Amino acid sequence: MDTIYDYDNEFKKIEFYGRFHPEYLPYVGKNYDKTKILLCGESNYIKESELEPDEIQLIKSTEWYTTNSGDKEKLPDENCIDWCQNRKIISSALSGKKNGDSIPRAHYNMYIKPAIVFLDIFPQIGNPWDAYTYFASMNYYQKPAVRTGKSIESTIEDNQFAAANLSRVVNVLKPETIIFLSKKSYRAFKANEPDELKELDIDACAHPTCAWWNRDNGNHGRELFKKIIKKRITIA
Repeated sequence: MDTIYDYDNEFKKIEFYGRFHPEYLPYVGKNYDKTKILLCGESNYIKESELEPDEIQLIKSTEWYTTNSGDKEKLPDENCIDWCQNRKIISSALSGKKNGDSIPRAHYNMYIKPAIVFLDIFPQIGNPWDAYTYFASMNYYQKPAVRTGKSIESTIEDNQFAAANLSRVVNVLKPETIIFLSKKSYRAFKANEPDELKELDIDACAHPTCAWWNRDNGNHGRELFKKIIKKRITIA
């Protein structure tokens, strides 16, 4: 994947990434500086059947945010972290493979669909893989949903942490536009919006894996995403 690591030193000064959960480091495409667009999804997810009861309890608590992902005593199941590897998941999704096996369709659709829209606007880019390099990308919630393919059941503390963490990421990336690819995340963000982000250009559309993405009235998913991009971006 054509990821750049120029921002990693600053990202790792954020305690959550540098000390506890480097698997959640935001993806930054090599052409991000040409658009300054940050895509913000919802959350990773893990099958509850793959976790121990203590792991589930940890993930659902605020202790998750200050637990090192390498702590095998608290997080013994490697799947727990593997399913949260933000950059690897994006790379696998756009290639259609994960360790040689087919990836979950939800992963594929989450990343390929916005890339296809971007490619439709700028066909000179050539392919969805390269199209995605014009974005930075992260999930709003920095913990997994313990429900396969379902929305995270966030707490007040999760919502507060997510908003504060996004503010820290914005301070590093300096995006000109944030596009939430989840109405749930966007609503949670607006309820906890830090003052320093209130002047930023922020939009939202439906999640790429939901039925609303393909509705043709232009008010929800694919067509709304296209309008947002076309209004803000010109690529020579």
